[in-house]
Amino acid sequence: MSCKSRDEESSLSLLVSHGVSSQQFTDMNLPSFRPTYLFLVRIPLDIIHECLKLRLEQRPDKDPSLLSLQSVCCTSALFVITN
Repeated sequence: MSCKSRDEESSLSLLVSHGVSSQQFTDMNLPSFRPTYLFLVRIPLDIIHECLKLRLEQRPDKDPSLLSLQSVCCTSALFVITN
């Protein structure tokens, strides 16, 4: 029993007939675009990873005090109310 929709099946058939494994692609003897694709996908992942590392590095040593938490909550509430 297949759960694929008609759109998914047509997309798959287009990929098979025009994708990397298609006869035209192999006849033209083109290089694979997989390494370039993986490189381009890796860029946002590296950026997110660096941002998370920076955030962890700038984290305070101890837990925030109750006063600082209340001030952040009040500031956030005022921001939400005014916008």
